[in-house]
Amino acid sequence: LISSAATAQSYYLGGSVGQSTIKLGTSSSDYNTTATSKTEGDTAYKLFGGYQLNSTYAIEGGYAVLGRASAKYTSGGVANGLTRQVTNNAWFAAMKAEMPLAYGVSAFGKLGATYAMSKSQITAASSAILNANCSKCADSKSNYNPYFGLGLEYDLTKSVAMRLEYEDFGNFGNSF
Repeated sequence: LISSAATAQSYYLGGSVGQSTIKLGTSSSDYNTTATSKTEGDTAYKLFGGYQLNSTYAIEGGYAVLGRASAKYTSGGVANGLTRQVTNNAWFAAMKAEMPLAYGVSAFGKLGATYAMSKSQITAASSAILNANCSKCADSKSNYNPYFGLGLEYDLTKSVAMRLEYEDFGNFGNSF
């Protein structure tokens, strides 16, 4: 992740690539199915910008593509070819507080809110299986969540920094 500001009272922009985890349930009462295999990790991307109010506080916001997760299902112990794929994205805004630790290194925390968007799509091996097991094969949901992040930042130069951070974009809901 690269950010282009290290001085007080300035704007900055950045981007990141990292690992996301999307936790899926093991069954769906809507379709009388049980998950037999799940893929819950994916690559995530984020673009962000902010304004450094002073040497301690900043306002930050951006957009994150949080990847996708999928699960294969059985019905009554029989493989029915149903697969669900869920994708998650979020807009976020937060206050960031930073504390210097050593020359060029600081710890930070972020607290704010996200507008979380989730899409679900169900596919099947055949249209007969899909029609028999799926009353709502595609769905989307959005909601607001609390958001927080923790990390370390290292100033490579006066205008370029690198971050290592953990972020939680909240619960995207259990509608899927």
